[in-house]
Amino acid sequence: MIFRLATNLDTKQILQNYESVKDSSFCVWNDLYPTIQDIEDDLKHNNLYVLEINNEIAGSISIVNKNELDDLNCWSNSQAKEFARVCIANKYQHQGYSKYLVSYCLDEIKKCGYTNVHISVAINNTPAVKLYESLN
Repeated sequence: MIFRLATNLDTKQILQNYESVKDSSFCVWNDLYPTIQDIEDDLKHNNLYVLEINNEIAGSISIVNKNELDDLNCWSNSQAKEFARVCIANKYQHQGYSKYLVSYCLDEIKKCGYTNVHISVAINNTPAVKLYESLN
């Protein structure tokens, strides 16, 4: 397994992974989100990371500094990073890769001096909610 910053060469596979999960019962993503534009924006800001397994992009995550949701009153601290567009390709799900991906990112964020992470997840996305709860 390799965790690394995404490159332009990864765009097609990341988009295919997004598409692979859109039909799952827990996913609220649709044709309008996420799109190629989201990937290109993340690449431009160097905040898109991938989990590579056997030379294939198994998952991705965006770690953003500022998001339109940052101004919500529910956050306890505005000095935080935010996870966005967390995705494990359909064929790699239920194998522990999402926990690895998120745990690795939490460790990297701590190394950068951040103590808070904002996560917005659909309440009916039970697997994601359980994952985030298990990681506190």
